[in-house]
Order: sequence, then structure tokens, then C-alpha cells
Amino acid sequence: MQVDIIGIDDVLKYIEATKLSKFTVQRSSGAGYIPCFECIDSESNANAINEFRKWAEIVKNNMAYKLNCFDVAELIIDSNGNEKIKKSNKRSGKMECTFVLNQGYANNFGSNKSEQMEQSHFDMNDFKKQVIKELAEQNEKNEILNEIKALRQKFSDLEEEEEEEEEKQSGIAGIPSEQISQIMGLVNLFKGNQAPPVINGVDEVADFTEMEIKKQNINKAIKILYKYDKNLDTDLLKLSQLAETKTETFNMLITTLRGM
Repeated sequence: MQVDIIGIDDVLKYIEATKLSKFTVQRSSGAGYIPCFECIDSESNANAINEFRKWAEIVKNNMAYKLNCFDVAELIIDSNGNEKIKKSNKRSGKMECTFVLNQGYANNFGSNKSEQMEQSHFDMNDFKKQVIKELAEQNEKNEILNEIKALRQKFSDLEEEEEEEEEKQSGIAGIPSEQISQIMGLVNLFKGNQAPPVINGVDEVADFTEMEIKKQNINKAIKILYKYDKNLDTDLLKLSQLAETKTETFNMLITTLRGM
């Protein structure tokens, strides 16, 4: 709480400057003030100064007070018939201020305020660090998910893309002839060596047998994949080696592709 005057000597100078002979002192208490000392029977300013000094040297604390200085007092009779001096209700001829007696009050007030500001600043920095840490952890968790989503999107784009018109080039889908033999070796793994069925005594291959459909699918897949992988022949060979040497890894990869 801020006050007008700090220290006994400065309050005494204030009383002297008012040239008034009487005063009351009220102690700060919550939202108001409570009377704690008065000098209303004094007839001179010097006497008022002396009376305040005697009271202040006994109290000497850091509490806030309100000082009312005045000259005019009223003589009243209480309920018991006794005469009693009371401060006049007239507003003129009065001086008022707030004060504390201890000179160190100002230093304590400033120190406490600085400590509060430092504490507030520390808490804010800690809060910022915590937010940054949580964001970093969340980004790290999302990074893998984003990569998986991107991979799935690529497969989806390949499936939805319309098949381009087959170019009239040597080989299949523009694959150089020297690579066809290597790729066909993989095709033969799926094609097998079954003899065509005999219908009515004539050797004839059905238009849509299961093996024919597989062959068409393989050719279609090779055409599409080669558009995006010019090293398709060696990559397929590596895939076949993976199937032979690391069968479990190969099966896991195939299962993942089938689940997309």
C-alpha cells in the first residue's frame, strides 16, 4: 500500500506545517480505518507535535495510518452526563494524510514488488518452455504418421491413375529388349508350365483362364511400375532375392500391400 509520508520525523514536520493543535490517528484495517490514538485537548501546535512523538516512538511498526489534523473541537455530554471533547464535524480547517512510522517501509515495499515481478517472469519462461517441449514431442509423434499417410497416398494415386495408351516400342511398355529376359524370368514364376486344356479334341487355350488373367495383370503391373522406376528389372530381382533369403520380411511386405 502506498502512503503519503514515511518516517516519524517527516510526519512531525507535516504536523508542524499544518499549524493545527489537535489530531486523530486511525490504523488501516481491511477496507477502512480504525481509531487508535487522538490528541483533541491540546491548545497549541507544539503540544500536538510532542504528543505525536511520544506515541510514535512507542508504536514503531510498518502499518499504514491516517492522520487528521484540526483546530476546532466540540464539547458534548455523553449518556452518563459527563462532558467530553469531540472532533468537530466541520470540514474546513482540517488536514489529512496517510503515513507509516518505519523509514524502512519504502525499501521493503520496493523489494517485495521486485521479487514478485521476478517470480512472475520466471513462471512465464517456465510456461513457454513447457509449451515448446510438448509441441516438439507432438511433432515427433506425428512425423511417422505423416510419412505413412504420404506413402499410402502414393499407392492410391497409382491405383487411380488411368492406364496410358501403350506405346509402340520394342519390348514391353518401352522396356529395352536386353531387360525383358530378366523380367520374364519373374513372370514365369507365376505362369507355371501347365499344358493348355483340350476342348472337343482340339488343343485350345481358354480366353479367360485363371492363368491368363494373372499373366495380363502381371503385364499391366510391369507397364505401370516401369513408368516410375526405370531400374525395375534390378529392383524386381532384389525383391525375388528377398523372398528367398528373408521370407518372413517378404511376407510381411506383401501382407502390408494387400491391406492397403
